[in-house]
Amino acid sequence: MKKWILCAVFLSTLPVAAEPGEDFGKVQGGKVGVDIHIGVNQASTGALVHITQGLAINPYVLYYNYEANSTDSSYSTSGTQYFGGGAFLPFYLFRVENLHIKFMPGFSYAKGTQVDSSSSAGNREVATTRINFQIFLGLQYALSKHLHIIGETGLNYNQYKASDPVQGSYTTKLWNLYSGNIGLVFYFN
Repeated sequence: MKKWILCAVFLSTLPVAAEPGEDFGKVQGGKVGVDIHIGVNQASTGALVHITQGLAINPYVLYYNYEANSTDSSYSTSGTQYFGGGAFLPFYLFRVENLHIKFMPGFSYAKGTQVDSSSSAGNREVATTRINFQIFLGLQYALSKHLHIIGETGLNYNQYKASDPVQGSYTTKLWNLYSGNIGLVFYFN
């Protein structure tokens, strides 16, 4: 009987319901942060501003480096570097505890130069422009209130324009499956 009384006293000192912990996976309107993306040959950083619980805007600046190194006996291309900017419009579709699934249409514009070498004309720089339209699916996982991990992949439409004084101007267009970005989001609030 003494054990039952001790158990009853012990159980009566425990809280009836556990207090809920902080929901650090929640994103709501007014939440502001900075994100850093690293992708294949590309890096970007930008702001992430949540307009509502299900919609955000993500403007960013980007750097893209493409090394072609295609050589033959008379012509070679050393690669292209771009600097530019763009924006995504993330729609937060679902949430499973601290994991968010989002749909992200986006656009980016970047300008750069390509260095070409030929035995007949020597070295020359070609002005280039890259325009991208993206439709991505993304995952965002909250490690804490202020730190989230992100991963994104999807379809990418790329329009590449080159303005070469020797070969003239040309444009290439390509739809491809984008291999994806990984990164971090640092929230201020």
